[in-house]
Amino acid sequence: MNFAKTLAAAALVLALPSAFAQWRTLNVPLVTQEHSQWCWAGSSKAVLNYYSRTPSQCQIVNWAFGINYACGSSIFDWNSYANRPNNMYGTSGSVQNILSAWGVPNTAINNYLSWNSVVNDINANRPFVIRYGWTNGGGHIMVGRGYETYNGTNYIYIMNPWPGEGQTYRTYASAVSAYDHNWTHTQRMNVSP
Repeated sequence: MNFAKTLAAAALVLALPSAFAQWRTLNVPLVTQEHSQWCWAGSSKAVLNYYSRTPSQCQIVNWAFGINYACGSSIFDWNSYANRPNNMYGTSGSVQNILSAWGVPNTAINNYLSWNSVVNDINANRPFVIRYGWTNGGGHIMVGRGYETYNGTNYIYIMNPWPGEGQTYRTYASAVSAYDHNWTHTQRMNVSP
């Protein structure tokens, strides 16, 4: 009888963590943006690398803006036309078009993803691109790469290309909206790798 009680107690203890935690992350590589306005290029490169495409950030920038001088051995000019923000979709050279041009079809959403969509996309092995709109103007582009629910709180894992940020996470609620930002746009991948 003691053995049965011990076995039942052990099974209960082992089952407890799974009752409180659900998580999954994708192996989206960390890509640090190479210039101040290239969060979109770094995030595009991270998604493309996840799908086994290997362009450099400067190749992405050259393609997006129809230029030929973002790459090279010369010192980068911070005031260069190559160092500028980009759109998520709706314009030639946008993040949507970049991903599609390198063989990763995707769909633009003019909003944040619901929690269920985050979980469904990650479970289908599809990262998504996030755009934050800063409350003081401007924006920032990152990659959603995972989720976790722990003790009733939902978290989202993010690849942030800004130098020093890297692979990070935050609560889903604070990813959607916080004092300094709102999650305004999303690119959802239409295929798994």
